[in-house]
Amino acid sequence: MTKKCLLTSYYSVFVPMVIILNMYKFNSIFTFADIGFFILYIIYIFNCIFNFASNTKIKLSYNEMIPFFICVIYWFIYSFDNLDINIFFRNARYLLYLLTIVLYTKKYFDYSLAFKVYKYIAISSTLYLFIQYIFRNLFGVYLLNYLPFLEVSSKGIMQIIPVRCKSIFAEPSQYAIYTMGAICLMLINSNKTKLENIYILILIIGILLSGSTTGIAIIILGGILYGIYLIKNVKKVKRKKIIRLIFLSIISASIVFLIIFYSGMLNYITYRVSEGSSADARFSSYELINSFSNKLCGNGMIDIEADYYNGVVRCIYYFGYLGIISWIVLTLGQLRKSYKGNKILVVIFFSLNIGTEVLFGTQMLIWFSFIMKSYSFKDVTLLRSIDDIQVMDCQDNES
Repeated sequence: MTKKCLLTSYYSVFVPMVIILNMYKFNSIFTFADIGFFILYIIYIFNCIFNFASNTKIKLSYNEMIPFFICVIYWFIYSFDNLDINIFFRNARYLLYLLTIVLYTKKYFDYSLAFKVYKYIAISSTLYLFIQYIFRNLFGVYLLNYLPFLEVSSKGIMQIIPVRCKSIFAEPSQYAIYTMGAICLMLINSNKTKLENIYILILIIGILLSGSTTGIAIIILGGILYGIYLIKNVKKVKRKKIIRLIFLSIISASIVFLIIFYSGMLNYITYRVSEGSSADARFSSYELINSFSNKLCGNGMIDIEADYYNGVVRCIYYFGYLGIISWIVLTLGQLRKSYKGNKILVVIFFSLNIGTEVLFGTQMLIWFSFIMKSYSFKDVTLLRSIDDIQVMDCQDNES
């Protein structure tokens, strides 16, 4: 195996796993995800030496990331004046995420391999969530969402939510967002198998059973976007196929509704939405924007006094209006360059940040990697097959 193959394989397996690795501490400062990044860059350095010896030019990709990248670099340099080690590492980690996307995704991200690992984790974690749900409701036993012999990176990971399941993630919303990414990737694969259709239904049920209101919202949004996508891209559909699709949709929706109704999850979701325990936390932070100091350039990635800032508000607080404009430019660039199917991922990711902070976590690395790798498929109207993607990846690595 060549150095390049090692780098590609490692990075493609590491990306779907990074959110789980980030849950556990390696020591008092670093998480296992940090160690994973360290190994990644060691391999990259050796690969650069090999490329230099071969007179191979090393390319940086994705010009649309430059404005946002500059904002982060500015505040990373500024953080050197602050002696708080936590603030420094928060800036350093986020800069590392962006740098990793720029350096690796185009040339070293194997879409096929990463998709298989992503799908395996999503399905496995959902099956575990089903087991959690059964044990909780039948025996009153809550199965842990973390490995007890490892130190977790946040105390909130160990918190037990009596009527919700986390699977192997820190929060139900993290599980829902992660799983929704896998659902989208399977939906936009035009050669998906019947088994993958079953996987999609299983993952949707898993999101609903997790009790995540974020998950409910993105399922609805994803369904609308996928419907629009089909209408715009599938020109000739047989009447029998349409009737069959409608029939299966009704059956699936009925099964999902019955599960929610009889599980008692409907009352809980209604309570969280109506009472504002979920909505207030996610959307009330917009009212605080006018109180921010230095709204033009932001305050850097310092500690936040409020309980919760969603992605949009957090971006303004950290990087100011210049930062939010840079992020919008980045999103528009992703929409323009992504092939038609992956535009669904772009819109969902952008919409998630209206109520969540996914832009500032490890999930950003996962979603951005799949979105930006699709730039290579800009001449493909529909994803033909995972095997075709593998051929494209090999051609990219050879160029």
